Amino acid sequence: FPSHDMPAYVDQSIHLLTKVFQIAKNCEEMVAELRKITRFTQSPDLMPQRMDRATSLSPANLNSRMMKKLNAEQDRLNEALIDVFREARDRGWINKEIDIHAGALFIQAYTFGIIINDVAGKKVEPEAWNELIDMFIEKIIAS
Repeated sequence: FPSHDMPAYVDQSIHLLTKVFQIAKNCEEMVAELRKITRFTQSPDLMPQRMDRATSLSPANLNSRMMKKLNAEQDRLNEALIDVFREARDRGWINKEIDIHAGALFIQAYTFGIIINDVAGKKVEPEAWNELIDMFIEKIIAS
């Protein structure tokens, strides 16, 4: 998403992740819902949106006004994800040793990992990437 679409990206991300806790009644259902989100967000079909988001970040380094706008949206996304992690922790569904702010950041890092694959000549198979994320969620995040 170009920087002017960052609020839409943030809104979509918040919606997808908060929906997990409207649907899931236990840890297993949370993991199943997160698997669905992973397959959606990491889909090769979303490469253009991922690239737009990635390219909107770089110019902010040289433009303080743009950086302030991105700061606000990134903070809004971080806070929403921290809330999601906190709710999961309060329900006893995630590893209590995880720093919820670091967890929120790590969840976002998956997308930047797949961006690297998007531009690679020799690509990792999408399902191999998704399965790695699933293993991380199931074995590290979920308790």
